[in-house]
Amino acid sequence: MLRFVAVRVVGALVTLLIAVSLAFFLSRLAGDPVRNMLGDLAPADQVAEVRAELGFDRPLITQWFDYIGDLARGDLGESLRYGESNLSVVADRIGASIQLAVAALLIAVVVGVPVGLIAARHEGTWIDRALMSGSLLGQSLPTFWLAMLASLIFAVKLGWFPAGGSGRLSHLVLPACTLATLPLARVARMSRSAAVDVLQEPYILAAWARGVPNRRVLAAHVMRNISLPVLTIIGLQAGGLLSGAVTVEVVFGWPGMGSLAVQAVQFRDFPLVQSIVVVGAAVFVGINLLVDALCGVADPRVRVASG
Repeated sequence: MLRFVAVRVVGALVTLLIAVSLAFFLSRLAGDPVRNMLGDLAPADQVAEVRAELGFDRPLITQWFDYIGDLARGDLGESLRYGESNLSVVADRIGASIQLAVAALLIAVVVGVPVGLIAARHEGTWIDRALMSGSLLGQSLPTFWLAMLASLIFAVKLGWFPAGGSGRLSHLVLPACTLATLPLARVARMSRSAAVDVLQEPYILAAWARGVPNRRVLAAHVMRNISLPVLTIIGLQAGGLLSGAVTVEVVFGWPGMGSLAVQAVQFRDFPLVQSIVVVGAAVFVGINLLVDALCGVADPRVRVASG
């Protein structure tokens, strides 16, 4: 088990280093933040002075080594727009993003897994076709379009929920349900695919022949055997929710990291953009590392295969 975890940790660190490096170099292609801060009419000597003060005049590879060293010490740098530590700026917003992502993931799992099991139990019937058609539709519709449609119908037309903002549970309903649409569809389809194979196993047929109730068969036998693929897809969706909530946060005015990222890109505050990418990548890698560990605990064959 120790070797299994060590291999996963090393892989996670390498993945995180690649993600951080890509964020560092690609952010330099977004334009000159100093010119954006001072304006197009700023004299060249003033631009050069500010660039030297911020360290942007040094060779790019030197900046990269310094940045990696700062990250190793937990220093994410300072925001060009807010004039304070990027860590504190991100910390002020990440709580709202986590709240939204957790709510969306709970909806996706609580609804998606039973939908997949019901579809598998009625394989080939109109129930199966209807549920899987709905999940296909959920995977196909753009999230930003769903967000605007939900806001128009449930906030503007019906007035059931606020159209934006945060602070109360009612503010969370529309963005969480919208964000949950895609992972719910994927969880349902994966659950259905895995359950169809398990339901054909002899021990399942024997349980039914003994008169074991369907609910007990699904809960005690099917759920246990589909746990690995379902855990994997849940982990992937959980990591993607935190970074994929940009459009939902912008449409509903949710004060999370997604809306902060849009503001940082517009201002060309690439130290803040890098910090957001680093935090998002760390969360994504951490969640997948946790899922790998859970899969190893749930099924010893995973640890043996890894070894």
